[in-house]
Amino acid sequence: TPRTLFPYTTLFRSRGITGKKAEEIFKNKFEQGLISNFTGKLIDKRENGCGYDFEMKDDPRYMFEVKGSIKDCAGIMFTDKEWHMAKQLGEKYILVIVSNVDSEAPNIEIYINPANLFAPSKIIQKKIAVNWTVDNKQLTDNKKM
Repeated sequence: TPRTLFPYTTLFRSRGITGKKAEEIFKNKFEQGLISNFTGKLIDKRENGCGYDFEMKDDPRYMFEVKGSIKDCAGIMFTDKEWHMAKQLGEKYILVIVSNVDSEAPNIEIYINPANLFAPSKIIQKKIAVNWTVDNKQLTDNKKM
């Protein structure tokens, strides 16, 4: 099974699902006006690779990075891009942690200017990727009409 052969795919999938749930919870609560001190229209930036998930359309233009946890949050991880943007945007960068994402009442915590609040540990990882290629000759030799 994939779980046995590739245990990291299960971890990745569950982290991705948890993050997506957290983002949707935040988005829904924001649109309902339930995120205190923040009102306005959100722009979804999740597919832009810009270092945050949402941006407020109108002034003041805040950027929101949403992190999720199935249970109580035991810690979070920033990508290099997210941390760079947190440092660059300062007071405009808002970290949102949604914990207990599967419960009826998830908990939402807001941290303004996380680059000023936290001193994260830097982890540099060297990754090995395995790719499989099929060259053009094989494709041509095995072409079906």
